[in-house]
Amino acid sequence: MRNEQEILQTTLCGFPQLFAGWLSEQLSEKTTIHINACMREFVANQSTILHDTSVVVLYMNHQSQLSQVKQIRSLEFPVLVWWTDNTLNDEQMIALVNAGAYGILGTHHQLEDMIEAIHHVKKEGVYLNDLLSQGLLHYCRKQNIIQGSRQENHPAFSEREKVIIELRRQGNTSKEIAEQMCLSKKTIDKHFSDLYRKFNKNNFFDLLNVYEHSKSLSFHTG
Repeated sequence: MRNEQEILQTTLCGFPQLFAGWLSEQLSEKTTIHINACMREFVANQSTILHDTSVVVLYMNHQSQLSQVKQIRSLEFPVLVWWTDNTLNDEQMIALVNAGAYGILGTHHQLEDMIEAIHHVKKEGVYLNDLLSQGLLHYCRKQNIIQGSRQENHPAFSEREKVIIELRRQGNTSKEIAEQMCLSKKTIDKHFSDLYRKFNKNNFFDLLNVYEHSKSLSFHTG
């Protein structure tokens, strides 16, 4: 069956060497995706080498790399961004999309997510996963692009969110919270990043105010 399907030639840009090697092996063995090049940086005079590339996957951890996204798009290659920093705020996400990113993956995504994203980017031109969809929704709400009666009501805190907020309030670092909950530090950082976006807050103290308010409401209605 594999021989009957189109082989998607994919270029990795900016990936650490060992990670790129592992991805090349995994993708080539298990899917119709083939890594045809691995580059530390994308430069215009290399475009002739990549004439058969279907998708460029760019490894990013800072907004200063937006120029690379724009450069790749100027040569008409679809770009999928693998964002490796633990936080990605709504403004950074919008900047990535405006620079030309067709989709964004985060540190919590797995190999299967990358496979799905590459296929979506190639066939449909965009990959609207949970990260990008939620980010665009929250950005639109903050900018009053989307309005409605439910906008003023804060969503509820999950039980896990309550636990990590309580632990942080007690002075625990993300690493210490992770150890107590048998999770990784990256997972805890991701939880806080999602919480800030979910409640439209920029720091823990503002988030804590919302949390205390929700506890007060629960107490009075209970």
